[in-house]
Amino acid sequence: MIYLQEYLTKSIGYNEYQTAIQAIVDANDPETKYLDYIRLNVQRMIRLNKTIHVLPELEAAVKAINTPQYWFVLSEGWCGDAAQTTPLMAKLAELNPQISLQFLWRDQNTELMDQFLTDGKSRSIPKLIATDSEGKVLFDWGPRPEELQIIYKDHAAKGTPFTEVAEILQKWYLQDKTVSTQKEILERL
Repeated sequence: MIYLQEYLTKSIGYNEYQTAIQAIVDANDPETKYLDYIRLNVQRMIRLNKTIHVLPELEAAVKAINTPQYWFVLSEGWCGDAAQTTPLMAKLAELNPQISLQFLWRDQNTELMDQFLTDGKSRSIPKLIATDSEGKVLFDWGPRPEELQIIYKDHAAKGTPFTEVAEILQKWYLQDKTVSTQKEILERL
């Protein structure tokens, strides 16, 4: 159970999320941590907003939701995985007015993030947390598709430099076209 009203008050919609990230890019503050990644992620989200095709079976499952759900996404603008998956979450929420998609900044909501750690230890994002109207958790997903998580862990264990790992992950996302993420969300629905 999560404190629904507290997080609804703190959260923003997808358009506000994108606008906030774009504002960071527009400010072009050289002191901004990961500014180059944020710039790339804005472009990725713009592209994906236009190109995502929802699998018919997932579309049907999302449209079949007949009670209110709140989909909270913990994220940050610098996160490459978020740039590749949050546009899909937005596209799914658009399919059904019963779904309210809300974004929360991970670093400002660590108490919630710490309830959904990856492998019980990592504040990896994005993290999608779906609740009913009472705040009961229905499912969660993230930070990336399971197949890609295995690839990530393998490279991390080998000590592959972060820049190389980021490139490997982004190439995988380009080839996958959100299909793996869609299938995993469908399983959870």
